[in-house]
Amino acid sequence: QRFKDLNLAFTRHPVTADVTIKSDAEAIKFAIRNLLLTKKYEVPFHPEIGSSLVGQLFENYTVAMKNIVTQEIKNVVLNYEPRAEVLDVLYEGVPYENRLNVVVIFRIVNISEPITLNILLERTR
Repeated sequence: QRFKDLNLAFTRHPVTADVTIKSDAEAIKFAIRNLLLTKKYEVPFHPEIGSSLVGQLFENYTVAMKNIVTQEIKNVVLNYEPRAEVLDVLYEGVPYENRLNVVVIFRIVNISEPITLNILLERTR
């Protein structure tokens, strides 16, 4: 089964001049990245969609924070991305710069090979 999503950068295809598409693993990576970077209450009429990962940048770096980040990522993917299953979440925090480098290892449903997604979370203000 092939998965296709629109490329939200809205780049033009050089031959057809239509909006390009992302397919298979790239489409799911892009969808997971968007879900994790979307804050709750940011999507109109769907306040439940999104995550609280950006808010974790202001917390102390502890074992409890690692558990919260891991559970948040697993819950978001489980609830809003049925095409993927999270295998592991790794992260490295840079506390003095309020940055969090998150590595999500997941697999596409019905495909056994793992896929890695790197997300850098950092404060924008």
